[in-house]
This record gives sequence, structure tokens and C-alpha cells, in this order.
Amino acid sequence: MDFVLRRARDTGRVRVLPMAALTKGREGREIAELGLLGQAGAAAFFDGPRAVANALVMRRALAYARDFDALVVHFPQDANLAGGGVMNEGETAIRLGLSEVRNLGADAAARIEAGLPYADLEDSARRVTLPAPALEALAMEGAFDCFGISRREAL
Repeated sequence: MDFVLRRARDTGRVRVLPMAALTKGREGREIAELGLLGQAGAAAFFDGPRAVANALVMRRALAYARDFDALVVHFPQDANLAGGGVMNEGETAIRLGLSEVRNLGADAAARIEAGLPYADLEDSARRVTLPAPALEALAMEGAFDCFGISRREAL
């Protein structure tokens, strides 16, 4: 960190605010020495493009960072929840997510999107006629999870 700060100071072209790891080795298991890293020049703490999966570790890191008035930057995507997903909830997510479902053509995706919202599984089946492979693919991808039924029940 010292090298980065010296180099930025010497060139004087931009203001550099380095970030340091929030957890040791960015593994999400043990909090890094935020106080020492802050004294060394870290302006914020970040574990890169992965979430701190352990909520207790994250809670402790936030409390520790508060003691030093430090900024914590967090990547909110939990790999355990995201799976093969492409986006969060919303119309854009539906549009992009449907394009990733196997056995579901662009025409079927457009018909599904045009009929939004659906009250339940029966409502969606009644209003959008799809071939069995497309319905199975949607069920396997969790498209019907929002109706409070398991993927197995949807199949």
C-alpha cells in the first residue's frame, strides 16, 4: 500500500484512495487488521467480487470498521443463492433471465413477458400456452418459485 501511495503522490496526476482486504486472504472467514491497514493508508475495505458469506463475520467486520470510521464496500451477490442466475428481480431480470432458459425460444419468452404478472402457476399455464419441454425448463430454473411451490411440484 505504501508503494501505491508513494507512486500516486510522486506522479501527482490523480488522487489514489487504495482499498484493502476486509477479511484475511479475502476468504471471508476472519477479519483483516482494519485498524493497521487504515493507518497504512487504506481508504476502504473490500473483499473483491465475492460476498462475505458468513453473516457473523460481516457483522463483526462492520462493527470493527465503525470503530475506525472506515468505509466498507461489499459485493452483494451471494454465490450460494445466485447459482446460474443472471440478475435480480424485476422486468429486466425477467427478460434477460428468460433468454438463458434452455428449450424456451424468443417467441415463448415474449409471450411470457407480455402476460405479466401472473397470480399463480395455473394462471400462467392458462394464459401462456407452452410446450412441455419449455414448462419443464422453466420449472427447473425456478421460474415458479415465486408461487410458493417447489420445483418438484411445478414439474
